Amino acid sequence: MNRRTFFTFATAAAFGAASFAAHPQAQTTPTSAGTWDLDIAASKSTDPMPKAIERTYEVTATSEKLTGTITTLDGKQIPIGFTATLDGKDTPYKAPGFDAVALTPAGPLTMSFETKLGGKIVLSGTRVISADGKTMTFNQKGINAAGQPFEATMVYRRR
Repeated sequence: MNRRTFFTFATAAAFGAASFAAHPQAQTTPTSAGTWDLDIAASKSTDPMPKAIERTYEVTATSEKLTGTITTLDGKQIPIGFTATLDGKDTPYKAPGFDAVALTPAGPLTMSFETKLGGKIVLSGTRVISADGKTMTFNQKGINAAGQPFEATMVYRRR
């Protein structure tokens, strides 16, 4: 196996491209797999922004696992996480203000999501990964902890 073939196989494995075996030189569609950091300067929200958010995704053909940390303005670190199937069904979600998440693919680079608390939707939107796989953008609307509506565009950069 030559060096080019090895790196192409490694790239396909990292992004879970199941169709790669049939065509070794094909480009893979970027996924959320990997670690992402919130770009506060590029993001906007009607609610205050945290100091930082780090999200790490592990992806299979039928699920996503998220582990991460929100760093509040006062430096407190809050863990977040879920392992969700990509079928639009509720899955437990460990995060402030949420207890469930539902993920539904909406295209090769887009995922629709709903987060819930006590069975009620409190946040919904879409996550879009850029074609080059370097940027992940969440466009979301919901109800904050004070019961007020808010909107946010959260931009993450791949590490």
